Amino acid sequence: MTLIPKPFVFARHAQSEFNAAFRIGGFTDSPLSETGIQQAKDAAPILSAIDWSLVATSTLQRTQETALHAVPKKHYGL
Repeated sequence: MTLIPKPFVFARHAQSEFNAAFRIGGFTDSPLSETGIQQAKDAAPILSAIDWSLVATSTLQRTQETALHAVPKKHYGL
């Protein structure tokens, strides 16, 4: 088997409304807070510099919202 040298990044979602209120969300869906939206946007210049073959998220809103702000939509295979 030949391994292809491609970047791989595992990232946690940005701050959610639950995080901001010091609550644990778990599988409870909680949208990003305003701070979380800014965190994801701040990550965009770094993450957009890579030609991703795929961006995968869970079905939770906070993970999808983080990815939408942090990575160009052209990479979505969901």
